[in-house]
Amino acid sequence: MVDADPSVRFVSADSIGRLCCSLPDMEISKEIKKLTDAVIANRDPNSRAGFALALGSIMHYMGGMAAGLHLRNVLGLLLTLANDPHPTVHFWALEGLEKTINSAGLAFSSHVPSCLGAISGLILSDGFDSADVSSSLSNIAIDLPTLASLVRCIDAIINALGPDLGTSKKSRTLISTLVNQLERDADDIASIESLRCMQHLSLFVPEAVSISYFTGRLEHNLDSGIPQVRLMSCEAIYELVRKDVRIVFRTATPSLSDKLWVLLNEFGQVSGSVEEIIRSWVEQTALDDVGKWIKICLLFLTRSGQQEILAKDDTKDEVSGAEQSEFVDEAAAFSSQVAQSSENEDPTPTLRWQAISFVLTCLRRVVELNLKVHTAESEGQGDPIATSVGDLIRAAFTASTSTITNIRLAGLNLLHDIIKVLLLLLSILTSGISGICRSGFPRKHFTRTISSTDSFCPDTGICIRLTTRDCR
Repeated sequence: MVDADPSVRFVSADSIGRLCCSLPDMEISKEIKKLTDAVIANRDPNSRAGFALALGSIMHYMGGMAAGLHLRNVLGLLLTLANDPHPTVHFWALEGLEKTINSAGLAFSSHVPSCLGAISGLILSDGFDSADVSSSLSNIAIDLPTLASLVRCIDAIINALGPDLGTSKKSRTLISTLVNQLERDADDIASIESLRCMQHLSLFVPEAVSISYFTGRLEHNLDSGIPQVRLMSCEAIYELVRKDVRIVFRTATPSLSDKLWVLLNEFGQVSGSVEEIIRSWVEQTALDDVGKWIKICLLFLTRSGQQEILAKDDTKDEVSGAEQSEFVDEAAAFSSQVAQSSENEDPTPTLRWQAISFVLTCLRRVVELNLKVHTAESEGQGDPIATSVGDLIRAAFTASTSTITNIRLAGLNLLHDIIKVLLLLLSILTSGISGICRSGFPRKHFTRTISSTDSFCPDTGICIRLTTRDCR
């Protein structure tokens, strides 16, 4: 723990914390007393940093009521070390403080005012600004994300209190002020951690966060060039959407949905987070906005629709009328890109096959949710799915002939659900024929007429034969 290498100190401190878990309480008390005396006696920055992190690791792995017995002494020592002017000491003391707060749980409630006051003083002090430290320590201060560590301590306080934070107006106001101030900081890491704080704060105490401002900030971060910022923003948007998607899109700008679809086409964890957002969006609005969802999904299965969302220039105005209605898959789009690039032209932006497969899954989910609540007598032929059944069949058949297995399976599954829609429409048609036959044929011929009119395949439910022999 006295080594100059921070990696060695970290591993040593973590090992001590794990070993103390198997010791009795008396031995743990002796170890904490030993580390406390070593901090006081040793003035070497690396040694003090290692001892502080070891104390935090012991509290982290003890946890619960066992850690509560030593919480007061350890917190006091770590807060004292956090005021040390040396960057190495106060950074690792804050790391140990975060571990201690996370392990304390509700036992930390009585220490919240004093800890928040100390953190506020540290943020306002000049010792945490790399531009204000002495020249001999400036290089060390730049390499250590001290401000981000402070924000993580605030996040640990939020998680330790949970919903109980709503009962303390003073603490809630101070936390909100600190988070809003740090969120505007130029430090990218601190900005990411502050977004996580706002996410947890909106989860436990929604009234402490302005949804309109938070949503606007998250939408702005979707255009960031830092992948971690985009990922964190997507995760925060998902938490908001999961609670109430309509409030999110009502407070956000109209361009939020377009940004989400563009991010869906990216690789990495961001696209996975966007999929969760859109999936939750579909689950909550598929019944009320069925026509809108069908239109959006079908738009993404055409070249012109993909250009309209993904293109950043005016290439979408150059699409011919015949091409606008042509359904595509990833293989055809990729082939066209290769051909265009070989001719030294700008490639046509298209969705990758993973995004196309997800769009088909969303379209199928829209059909499934509507089939669960709609009956033959509820909407009839005016149902949006019924009016769009031709386009749905076209998209399903095109996808089912794709060269990519996932798209082909998604198309077949969609086709299976469309067959159920056709069955619903045929039941409406059958009821109409039944009414005509009941009024136009004698009673003794009615049963034989209906049985010869309706012939269904027992496996798929498709109407395979409609005869009008008896009707004639």
